[in-house]
Amino acid sequence: MANIANELWNDFVSLIFPENCISCGELLVRGEDHLCTACRYQLPIVDEAIRDSLLTNKFVYEPKISFVDAFLTFKKSGITQKLLHQLKYKGNRELGVMLGAWYGNQLIEKPGFSAFDIIVPVPLHKRKLRIRGYNQSMAIAEGLSVATQKPVDAELLVRSKFTSTQTKKQKVDRWQNVENIFAITSAESVKGKKVLLVDDVLTTGSTLSSCASALISAGAEGIGICALAVSHK
Repeated sequence: MANIANELWNDFVSLIFPENCISCGELLVRGEDHLCTACRYQLPIVDEAIRDSLLTNKFVYEPKISFVDAFLTFKKSGITQKLLHQLKYKGNRELGVMLGAWYGNQLIEKPGFSAFDIIVPVPLHKRKLRIRGYNQSMAIAEGLSVATQKPVDAELLVRSKFTSTQTKKQKVDRWQNVENIFAITSAESVKGKKVLLVDDVLTTGSTLSSCASALISAGAEGIGICALAVSHK
C-alpha cells in the first residue's frame, strides 16, 4: 500500500514539476531519471579498441597501475559533455551517483576488477569544494560502491595545494599543474592495499598519475584507474 502511495505522490510531483531529459530535453516518464530511455541506450560506451590502446598507453610507464578503464567517450557538444556539465557545474550530484552505479554494474564483469580493496575518489582542494559544494568524483565513487560493494575511502587522499582548472591547459601545463599536489593522510590505511582511483574525466592522465604516485609512495600494492569519461586529447 505504501508503495502505491509513493508512486501516486511521485506521479503528482512529476505532473507539477516535470523533469526533462538532460540530453534531448524530452519529458521523462515513470522509471526514468535524468536521462530518457532512448538517450541512455545511445550513451557512447567506451569500446575495446579505445580501452586497449588509448587508455592503457596513458599509464604504460607505471607497472603498479594494473587496471585502466573508462565508461564513456567524451566529444565536444556530445551527450557526455552535457552529463559532465550537469554534474560539475549544475549541482546535479545524484546524476553522478546514478552514472557511477551504471558504470559499476559494467565493471564487476571485467577481469582484474575484483582484486581491488578500496575505492578512492580524486579529491578536490577544500577551497574548490566549498565553491562547488561537493566532489563530483566522490558522487561517482558512491555509485560504484553501491554496484560493486567495495568500500569508499574519501579521506585517504587529500589535495594539499590549490591549482587552477585543467580544462583549457595544454598537455605539458597539465602535468606541471598537478605535480606533487596530493598527500596521504594515513600510510597504514594504504600499505599493501590495491586502490581503485576514480575521477570524472581522463584526458592526459596527469591528475590521476599524481594521485597514483602518492599512493604508491605510501606503500599501495597496486593501482587501478577508472574514469566516468575519457577524452581523445
